[in-house]
Amino acid sequence: MLVFSDIEMGAGGPLDDFPQSDFLGELLLGYNEGAFAELPVEVVFNGDTFDFLKVSYREGYPRHITPEVALGKAARVAAAHPGFFNAVRRFVEHEKAPRRVHFIVGNHDPEIVFPEVQDLLRAMAGGSPRITFPGFSTTIGRLRVEHGNQLDPLFAFDPDDLFVVGAGGERMLNLPWASVALLDVAIPLHPILHFHDRVVPKDRVLDLLPEIKELLLERYWQYWTRDYWKGSRGDPVKKVTWSMLKEIFGRYFFSHDADVSPIGDAYIKRVSASDEFDTLVVGHTHRPAMWSLANKRLFVLGCFRNEYNLEEGGTVRPLPKTFCEIYLREGRPIRSLMIEVEGPPLPEGFVPANVMGVKDEIAALLAPASVREKEHQAQQAQEKKEQKEEKKQQKQQ
Repeated sequence: MLVFSDIEMGAGGPLDDFPQSDFLGELLLGYNEGAFAELPVEVVFNGDTFDFLKVSYREGYPRHITPEVALGKAARVAAAHPGFFNAVRRFVEHEKAPRRVHFIVGNHDPEIVFPEVQDLLRAMAGGSPRITFPGFSTTIGRLRVEHGNQLDPLFAFDPDDLFVVGAGGERMLNLPWASVALLDVAIPLHPILHFHDRVVPKDRVLDLLPEIKELLLERYWQYWTRDYWKGSRGDPVKKVTWSMLKEIFGRYFFSHDADVSPIGDAYIKRVSASDEFDTLVVGHTHRPAMWSLANKRLFVLGCFRNEYNLEEGGTVRPLPKTFCEIYLREGRPIRSLMIEVEGPPLPEGFVPANVMGVKDEIAALLAPASVREKEHQAQQAQEKKEQKEEKKQQKQQ
């Protein structure tokens, strides 16, 4: 069993978090050879395999994800990664031992829940029924795999209420509130900030470029005070307060530094108490970790997308990519390991020489300092108001 998480293939080019998918295809096909050739092998692409969240549709980032929008995004990603889909086809066509591939839903690729998107992706990989879409998790013997966003209140979906109906009667995804905020505010800035989203630790990035924090806070406040309310009445995917928006700002740009330990603690409790599985594999946090006790194992995969460590002076160094191998006998995990691999170099121009290169471009987008100071004061007042209302509601419960 192989598990890959958070690959985040996009529409190609410098904005794509993983344009070198041919490398992943070669890695996958290596499990059709040598000692693996006559062993059954299953692969789980454990959510955020595709970064539909950051793929534009008709030069925009619509929050209303209908089947048409979802198919448009999926077609762009598929066209940018033919090597990956060809490798999946060749993998499942292996004749010496059974092969299966499963695509789990993540918060960056919820479009997978549309049957139309499943049909497209399966067709791009040869159309085999051995390519499945089990939803938000899959259990194989005593092994369970799920992306991880379902225990994250910012990005959790309701599996029983995946769709809403728009004013025109169209079916659309019932997106988590954080995804809506990202699509409306942060993702349109992706052409400028796409590389900085991949660099860790984020606190050091913002020490070098405090303008990023200022710009995102400014845009979220403008969204909350002006743009959010335009047409929000009756919009089934809009449901947010200013405090919630500020939280998603922190989690979006501090996604690798945010306090995600409660998520990990919840999974430790789940695997410890489970009578159904002994090993649990999750992703989502981009922080590789492992926990074990007796026969119980929790693997928190890092990610397979391109990420970088910030070095002195604003230069960057590529980080290794992680995935998991798990061996099962009669459905029980008997051996498991997390593997790090070094990805291939990107084409010239895909990695900036220094993260400071966008400083002037970001500064030009900021409002005057006097305006931003007034906005900060208004933000603090709004936060106090919402905290007071929250305490009042708690007392009434």
